Amino acid sequence: MRELLSALDFIHSKGVIHRDVKPSNIVVDKEGKLTILDFDLAEFLTPYTKLNFSVATKGFKAPESFLRQKQYDFRFDIYSAGCILLGILFKESPFFDMKKDEEVWHSNVLIKGFKDIKAVDKNGVISKDY
Repeated sequence: MRELLSALDFIHSKGVIHRDVKPSNIVVDKEGKLTILDFDLAEFLTPYTKLNFSVATKGFKAPESFLRQKQYDFRFDIYSAGCILLGILFKESPFFDMKKDEEVWHSNVLIKGFKDIKAVDKNGVISKDY
């Protein structure tokens, strides 16, 4: 995750928003170096850029996409990275249920509960105040 966030920080520092961050667009070589692939949906972000909300992949889309917003920022990619992390922790899509061609937007994290997240927090990083 650190490598992914570092790579996203780099592309964001160049003014680029990826908009399709998902596991199949990430490769890791034998040395553990991470590379982000597939910049087909990427855009240079400016304050005046009107963006398409019909981007990203089900299960990794930021809420801005569902809300049909045409202006959003780099947090779109960070949200997708968070979905990857929670997918690793829970071994399933953390925010969506996929049923054939239909998607149901709810939070599996809220359904599973915060205690399940704390159970994987071996170093006590997650706050006890929730």
